[in-house]
This record gives sequence, structure tokens and C-alpha cells, in this order.
Amino acid sequence: MLRVVIWLPEHLYDKEGFDVYAESNEQILKMLGDFGRAPSARLIEPDENPSERFVHFSRTKIRGMWSTSSWLIQEEHVTFLNYGSYPVKDFFIPTHGPDIMVQCADILLNGTNAVAVTFFLNFPFTRVKRNPLAHLVIKIIKDMNHENLCKFHGLLWSRHLFDDNRMAYIADRPFKDTLRSVVDDENYALNWDLRFSLIWDLAQGLRYIHRSMLRFHGSITSLAVGIDPRFTLKICLVGVTPLCGLLLTQKDIDQYKPDITMKFYSLWLPPEVLLDAKEVADPRADSYSFGVLLYEITTRNSPFNIDFSDLTQLDSISVQMLEGTFEPIELIQGDLPEPVDQLIIDCLKRDRTQRPLVSAIIERLAVIYPQRAGMSFSDSLIDRMLRYHRELEEIVIEKTESLQAEARQVEAILHNLLPPSIVSILNRGEQVPLEHFDQVTVLFSDVPMVAELSGVITPIQLFGLLDDLCLVVDAILSTFNVFKVEAIKDQYMVVGGAPVRMGKRHVKEVAYLALKMMDGVKRLLVKDNCLTARIGMHSGPCVAGVVGTKLPHYTV
Repeated sequence: MLRVVIWLPEHLYDKEGFDVYAESNEQILKMLGDFGRAPSARLIEPDENPSERFVHFSRTKIRGMWSTSSWLIQEEHVTFLNYGSYPVKDFFIPTHGPDIMVQCADILLNGTNAVAVTFFLNFPFTRVKRNPLAHLVIKIIKDMNHENLCKFHGLLWSRHLFDDNRMAYIADRPFKDTLRSVVDDENYALNWDLRFSLIWDLAQGLRYIHRSMLRFHGSITSLAVGIDPRFTLKICLVGVTPLCGLLLTQKDIDQYKPDITMKFYSLWLPPEVLLDAKEVADPRADSYSFGVLLYEITTRNSPFNIDFSDLTQLDSISVQMLEGTFEPIELIQGDLPEPVDQLIIDCLKRDRTQRPLVSAIIERLAVIYPQRAGMSFSDSLIDRMLRYHRELEEIVIEKTESLQAEARQVEAILHNLLPPSIVSILNRGEQVPLEHFDQVTVLFSDVPMVAELSGVITPIQLFGLLDDLCLVVDAILSTFNVFKVEAIKDQYMVVGGAPVRMGKRHVKEVAYLALKMMDGVKRLLVKDNCLTARIGMHSGPCVAGVVGTKLPHYTV
């Protein structure tokens, strides 16, 4: 990408023409192709640095290259809406009035929302019209097109829009709020996804500017950065600073007296620019401004925690900046992740050579938050929704498996309390009807020695005896087609032939069960004595069903 230094006329402009810096012969050829043929341009080798090449264009060639009609906006195409204002917390920075240098108005340009911003000095329009290098800068700005820049339309010489005849910079206004107003508004929940998306947009827009022929912005502030309805960040006032540099004269500089608006703007400018305005042409000056904006976005504080309504504090900082004693790093506050904090400190270093370029800043941002690097806020939002969808699916699967496991446990408990056929009816939400059985066999059993031992052994020993007895009897019951109706201590009630009918086989099934129970109980020893079971059986008709609702119980 071609990089061209554009700054004050005494650097680049003379009576014969002007010089534009190029880094390679390929770039020189590109410039010759863009702005004229070889007969209209020639190469210059400075004596002090033979390795550098300059392309020298004739003034007449540039003057005829681009007519003013392509960038001069006629006032009849403009409809005034209102005078803009810069709200910062509970304070409004004025942008209209006879004593305000930088004035701002919301307008319609051919029916499209736009903004008109005056230059900080009232330059005569003829100074722009007669300066071919200014035409070149305007063409560069007008040709710039990036999703993170506000599109520049041209210049307006207004006799009615502002208090006096003023030249205004006209650009799109696709945004609703400035970055500063979004940071101040507590209604915006600036999570880290949103903050990083704004930071990433800012870095991408700056990189585009630095790779263009313009090479620098020079006046980035949170008041000159907008947020559109899709929460995409837009850098405004691109090219204003280079144009001002080209149009300034020494008389302008001598008569310049900063107003309150310019004092606010100075909060985002590096110290070296306030001492020597020519230093703004260095891209690292933008790195300093980026560091201030990064601090604002990540902490939601004002620059250096200044109270915007305290003009005394603002004047004090301005004096410190002009004296070269201002130390911005000492004023940083906030609990930030260490990589973010270090990036802010590096961007705000007094020695500009130690500040990272935007390309290095982007690399560090990609390391700090790799999962969002390269994403706009809308892309980040879609990605986050997809991630939430996947996480919700995993949670649903996990919860479903947990519920299914719990359901299996409940079902197993119900099968121990009720017959399987009854459990199926209850699961369907149906009421269990009473049933009449013509023939069933009921078994009653107990262990008489347990009552005798209850006064001899300890309660814990008695509990252990009953547990062993239940384990033995339940294991035997599981091998027969019978249902355990009751189990109270050592006493059991078992039925065969209900709820599952089995003809006359229930008598044989229960009889074999009784024999097995007697053999199983004999194997239990207490104080070297074998336990014996007492069992009785009876066959006949019965009625069976479920009683109770809180703890349903099947009985006969």
C-alpha cells in the first residue's frame, strides 16, 4: 500500500510544485500512473539521503487533474436539521456559537443523514481552491471506503448554516451515538464481547487509514467516533487534520487561541503534538489516541478520570501538557486484565518511538481475546448465540440423562413397593381399580426368637439382625412368582396368585417359598443359636388394590 507524507505546505510545497514521499520505485510508478504520465513528473534524489526517492509533480498537472465540482457541495443540496452537541455525562460540550471554533450541525444531504463540522480556524475558501495539494488530500479522503469509517462527501462553503461564513467538512452520519455517550450511558451493558468488538473496529479503521496515502488521522477522540445501530464503530473526521495542516499559515498559528472545544480535544492528543503540531503526522500519535480510547472503553472512565464539568482541572492538564510535565500513565485507574493494562501503558508512553504501531496493536489484541479477533459486533453476537445454543444443547442432554437416571431410580423403588402391572397403570396416570381374585394363597411368617432377643442384645445389634434377616428373605422372594405385601421387623406377609393370576399353581409356589424361607433363616446365628421361622398359609378368595396416595401401598 502506498504511503505518502502529507503535512504543512513548507514541507511539501514550493513555487514549482510539491513533493510526495514514496518508499519504492514500484510505488513511484504507481503514483505516476495515478496522477499523470512521465513527462509531467520527474524523480528527485535528495543529497542528504540518496536512498530516498521523491516524485515531483508539476502544479499545472495536478490543478487540471480534478475539478472542484467533484468535492464542492452546493448549499441548496443541504437541509438543516439541528445543531449537534457532545454530551459527556452531565455536561454538554457546546458546538455552536460565535465563540466556538469547531461547530457542528446535523443535516440532510440529498435526503441522507449527514453531519457538517467546521474547521477549527475559519479558512478562506480561496485558500482551498488554489492549493493543488489540498485537492489531492480531498481526493484521497473521498476515495477512502471502509466499514469502520464515516464516508466523506466533500466541503461546504456555508453562508447560512453557521453564525458566519464558514467552510464545513461533510460526511455521513450513520451513527446514533458517539462512543463517549455510549460509554457514559449506564443503560448499555458493555460486556467484554461488546467492548472488544468496538476496540477491534477502532483498530481496523485506524489500520486502513495508516495503510492509505493519508497515513494518519491526527484527531481521534471518543467524541469523533460514532456507534451505528448495528454497534459497528465508525471513525469520523478522517482527513480534517491533514487539510488543516495544508491550509495553515504562520499568521493563523500566531493568532490561534484555543477555546473550550479544543481544550477537550487536547485530552486525546499526545504531548509532542501539543508542543509541536507537525508531530501529528506520525502514525504513533494515533497510537497514543488509541490508548486513551482503549482506557475509556475498558474502564468506562473519562480520559485520565477528568471531571468534564471541572474546567479548572481541564486547564490544569492543558498547562501540564504544554509544559511537558504531564504523565498520563500515572492517572490510569481500574482493575483491568494485565495484557490490556500493559497495552494502554505502551500506547501512552511519552517516547513515541516506544509506542506500538496499529499493526502491532492488532496482533496483541488477537492474543488478548483470540475468540473474538476479526469479528464485528454482529458476527460476535451470532457466534455467541451459536455457542450458547451448543451449550444449551449440552445442558439439556445432561439434564435429560440425569432426569432419566432419577426416573429409573424412582421406578425401581416403585417396583419394590408395588407390582409391575400396577406401576404401569400409575405411570399412565390412570386410577388403579380394586380386583377380585377367586383363589390366592397368603403366607404369614415371623421369627419368634427376635422378640426374645430384643431384651437381651443392644438396639444396634438388633438392627443388624433384622437387616441380615431381610436380606436373606428378600433374596429368596426374588426367585419366586409372588408379591411381598408387608414386612414389619421380622414379620412377612406374602401373596401368590395376585396381582398376577396363575391358576392353581399359587399354592405350590407359596409352599415351596415357605420351605426355602425356613432353610434360609436357619443359616442365621445369634449367640451360637440358629433362628427358626414360624410360617402359616391360607388359600381362598380375596380383594386386592392400592390404598393411599402419598405413599401408595398394594394390599389384599
